[in-house]
Amino acid sequence: FNAEYNITPNKLAKFSAPSLCEVNIKDAGLYYTAYHEYIKDIGPDSTKSMTISLHIDKRWDSIAEMPEIDLNTQKEDFLRIHSALIYGLVHGAIKLRMLSPYDPDKTVYELENLAGEFVPLIVSNGSECDEFYEVLDALYRDRASVELIYKIAADRRKYDNEKSQTFDDTTFADDLRHFSVGDWHETQVSLFEIPMMHYNSLPQRFFDENEIVSMIDAAIRVLRDEITLFEKDKDTGPNLCKKLNEQFELLISNFKKYPEINQGSSLKDNPVITMLLQKLHHEFELCQVSRWEEKVNNFKVLTGRKKELQ
Repeated sequence: FNAEYNITPNKLAKFSAPSLCEVNIKDAGLYYTAYHEYIKDIGPDSTKSMTISLHIDKRWDSIAEMPEIDLNTQKEDFLRIHSALIYGLVHGAIKLRMLSPYDPDKTVYELENLAGEFVPLIVSNGSECDEFYEVLDALYRDRASVELIYKIAADRRKYDNEKSQTFDDTTFADDLRHFSVGDWHETQVSLFEIPMMHYNSLPQRFFDENEIVSMIDAAIRVLRDEITLFEKDKDTGPNLCKKLNEQFELLISNFKKYPEINQGSSLKDNPVITMLLQKLHHEFELCQVSRWEEKVNNFKVLTGRKKELQ
């Protein structure tokens, strides 16, 4: 395209991606908007989708098969999918279920819709997710399930909007306080255990540091977005720092307690902990509150990292 016409799609107004990174398409070109509105309900199984793909192969509607040419848009697409994973798990829409009461060891991750029906999450080989890392792989290929999760999150938020709640009184905050996933462990799960457990379940050949970073960014973004909706502007930063601190301390506590989280690694050498510390340091700096900078230093001592992280 570039060689023939000396232009790229992001330079064409009608094809251009959103200029701002938002959950909803904003300031996008006419064709871009029409295309994404059209394909957003396409699932992984072409025989079960009423929407006819604009591509020769329906798989090409998946970001896993045909990424965006615009790299910033592609990054935001991944963030949006990772945020859907966060919402789906926190609200209990993504569940680990037994396929049969006669075989309790055979479990799969499925998505429960607003009617209480279970929607299979299908990976690239056509099978259902039976490993945690496969949930993200399924969402990469299933725009319809991603849209469904955002509808579930909006539905859970409806009562809070009507009652003008503060963040701590919202359904999201309550679901976060009671957050658990299948049989991970018996106590409350930290939001930051999602990237940790993804990393732990992922075969080494599939490991991509950028994917883990994006998942951490998504966890922080979801918290920030929910707090922003229900707190005054001046209270958003301090509240975000407080919640990030709580979630990180919960992660550290569970990391020390449960082998399925630490997988034999230490706080000092675990790569997800390293990435988290870097992200938290950045967020606490943005808050411009000195006690949060002190908190990061305490985290470094706690995790055996006394030297300043670069």
